[in-house]
Amino acid sequence: MRKPLRWTAALACLGLIAAAGAAYAFLHMQREAPSPPVAGGAVDWTAALLELADEDFARLPEDWRLELPDDHGAHPHARAETWTVSAHLHEADGADHAVQLALFRIALARPDAPQAASAWVPRELYAGQLALLQGGEATPAVERRLNRGVLGLAGHDAARGEIWLDDWSIAYGHGDRGAQVTLAATSGEMMLDLVLTPEKEALASAGEGAAAPFHGYAITRMSVEGHIGPAGDRRPVAGLAWLDHLWGDVPLPGGPIVWDRLQLQLDDGSDLAVVRSRRRDGGGTPTLSGFVVDAAGVVDPIDGASLEMTATRTWPRGRDGAFPLDWVLVSDDLNLQVSAVTDDQRLDLAEPVWSGLVAAEGAFRGRQVSGFGTLQLTGYRMP
Repeated sequence: MRKPLRWTAALACLGLIAAAGAAYAFLHMQREAPSPPVAGGAVDWTAALLELADEDFARLPEDWRLELPDDHGAHPHARAETWTVSAHLHEADGADHAVQLALFRIALARPDAPQAASAWVPRELYAGQLALLQGGEATPAVERRLNRGVLGLAGHDAARGEIWLDDWSIAYGHGDRGAQVTLAATSGEMMLDLVLTPEKEALASAGEGAAAPFHGYAITRMSVEGHIGPAGDRRPVAGLAWLDHLWGDVPLPGGPIVWDRLQLQLDDGSDLAVVRSRRRDGGGTPTLSGFVVDAAGVVDPIDGASLEMTATRTWPRGRDGAFPLDWVLVSDDLNLQVSAVTDDQRLDLAEPVWSGLVAAEGAFRGRQVSGFGTLQLTGYRMP
């Protein structure tokens, strides 16, 4: 097994908390939807989700060590779990695409709870969100799904190495040393299948080996090859992806603290993550934290005290609560201009979220660099 790198405690949430936030926003939206009928017995999904916080789940094991590919799979002892893949792709003719696939597993009962009398009664739910921004499009196509982890509708198969929700799937344990991850999904007529190969080691959360409310890891750079397009016109694509996976008592938004979260993959081989946290009511001083993974995989923290992250453009213009889409990042060895590839990449969730593709250009450690990444903004009113 490959030995993972480790984050410091201050960096544990940077690559993961936004995935948890998206999960919460998705579930909050679903709680307000009517409960669907279930053949063989009624199951009130809404009530089950509302009671989730009261379920007495055991603490995560204190002796956990990240082991891949096994930890790519589900962790039934955890209350909730998220997988998030963000990929930036290009075709041979230069057309660019962005893909964000998030899968969420929500436990309704502990693994050792008695089995229900009916096979239709779920022990867990699976939710998912797919956002696809194709070259030339002004806004991403977004699709959301929710299904029960029963009768093959959704679930995790450790022997097969696959997490699935309908025909969306993340499969693991493929390729050399079982390092590759494959992603498959459809949305309308669009189909995509991608093979992700790690270019850097996984970064385990700081909870590794200690009592922690959640465990997880990030792989900040994965090369991608695959196809995208409608049946009969699926085109080859290549690019880079960033994978986050978190399980346990995930940190939920909706409280007084919100954030602006940026992940960048630069063409010098460096990967950068920055989170700007602030109070929802506007009080206090925002705090900055982050890390850089260089081309060799060495992880360095970013000194938040020496970093300036300044918004330079908002959308829609002249509106209260508008999303700050363009930013300048400046520190002793960093001067980057970050801008949204297209403005309207908002997600219509209960918690206002802008989440989409950005481009970066400037200087880092004395070199001219450019790259792509993802930006997530929470705590703003939906325009």
